[in-house]
Amino acid sequence: MVASAVIAAGALVALPGSAAADSGGTVSSSEIASALTGTDRQNGSLVAEPVPSKTDTDSAAVVKQDGNVFEVPKNPEDGVSLQSDGTPEVSISLPNAEASGDAKRLKDGTVAYPGTDGSAQAVIPTDGGVQMLTTIADKSAPTRYDYKVEVPEGGKVELLPDNAGAVVLDGDGNPVIVVPAPWAKDANGTAVPTRFETDGTTLTQVVEHTSGSYSYPVVADPFFKSLINAIGGCVGWASIGQGSATALAKRIGRIVVTKFIPFIGWASCAVGAYAAW
Repeated sequence: MVASAVIAAGALVALPGSAAADSGGTVSSSEIASALTGTDRQNGSLVAEPVPSKTDTDSAAVVKQDGNVFEVPKNPEDGVSLQSDGTPEVSISLPNAEASGDAKRLKDGTVAYPGTDGSAQAVIPTDGGVQMLTTIADKSAPTRYDYKVEVPEGGKVELLPDNAGAVVLDGDGNPVIVVPAPWAKDANGTAVPTRFETDGTTLTQVVEHTSGSYSYPVVADPFFKSLINAIGGCVGWASIGQGSATALAKRIGRIVVTKFIPFIGWASCAVGAYAAW
């Protein structure tokens, strides 16, 4: 579920283009909040709505819901953990974690990590996954953002065709995490060229923000969704996008049709998978 302009209270909200404009390499939690709010104001519901979460000794946000457990760390170098009933735990590291400050929990539950290299990270725990958002302050910021994925033994990260996203597979080739197609937007809502790359264990989002005249901050995301929540219902199927759903169906054909389609209530939700198969 997504909603607009829920990132922070008014003190943290700025007009698009004003956040992180002259940060000198440092991007604060308030600048992250302003960038995410501005992105949603310009583009609708791109930024996810956080679900209620708790904190513990090591985690800035913990969600236990519908068989899922998601943990967002206080220390950015510890990685984000996702686990669903019947699937192995997957840990995902944050880009440039060594250049990030400890977690700052925003009022709505978004977890922000101030950055010192011209970019910064935020993690939103959602209903069925985590959205990881990069705020890019200016042209000095990196163009490559690496998400190291601790895949189950023998598993791997695999790209879906036509830049439709990616999937994390376990050692038997079964999908455990789905990542919809990447997006990146500048402060005016202009799309910035972006794509995923992988070496099998790291999912890299390339954001070509230096390739044209874009207004900063630029915001980009990968959205890591548990497979059951991504495919287990009509709304969930739609939430990963038609391109990702069709590409995923092509990649895992029989698994989708035989294992998940029986649990989908409306025939229209299954059309894409059957057609692709």
